[in-house]
Amino acid sequence: MDKKFFGLVTVVASLALLGAGCSSYTGTLEPEAMMDDGGETKDGVTMEVPAPGSKDVDEMMVGGEEAMMDDGMDEVMDGDKDAMMGDKMEEVMEESMDEMMDEAVVKEFSMDSFVVMEDGKPKPQFSVKEITVNKGDKVKLKVTVTSGSHNFKLDEFGIYEQTPLNEEVVIEFTADKAGEFVYYCNMPGHRANGHWGTLKVLE
Repeated sequence: MDKKFFGLVTVVASLALLGAGCSSYTGTLEPEAMMDDGGETKDGVTMEVPAPGSKDVDEMMVGGEEAMMDDGMDEVMDGDKDAMMGDKMEEVMEESMDEMMDEAVVKEFSMDSFVVMEDGKPKPQFSVKEITVNKGDKVKLKVTVTSGSHNFKLDEFGIYEQTPLNEEVVIEFTADKAGEFVYYCNMPGHRANGHWGTLKVLE
């Protein structure tokens, strides 16, 4: 048997000592069974194996822990980035929806409010007798009095505006309820004499 075989035996024995938690070993293995033909012991093989708790092993352990910490931090950072991107996308979507709501359809109408004489009697009226919009539309009315003294009232939407002579008055509201509603002039006798119109809000 030669020295290469002794070296292999030494390595295996050293690893076994390390796995068992033994302290560092430095020495010569001289198995009694390993004798040459003349009965003399072969030269042993000397090998140093770092033991658990030694500086070399500690350095290896610390290096491994640092590598694991770095990997863990990378995963956390990647997760945080994904979460931030998700939050940003939700914020952008909400802003886009708000902008779309702000840009809701605007229905605009212009009408005159005036008085005509029929059979020698004054007959106040609006030039637009009917307005049709969809529920949710923003409505913009431009009312101009061209003769007489009038106002504009739409009870269901809380609108009551004075309309001075020869001045365009802009009335804005959102048609947030469906149905048919009457707009009219609230001056005495005007509504009864036909000074009114119908707002139709479709569902």
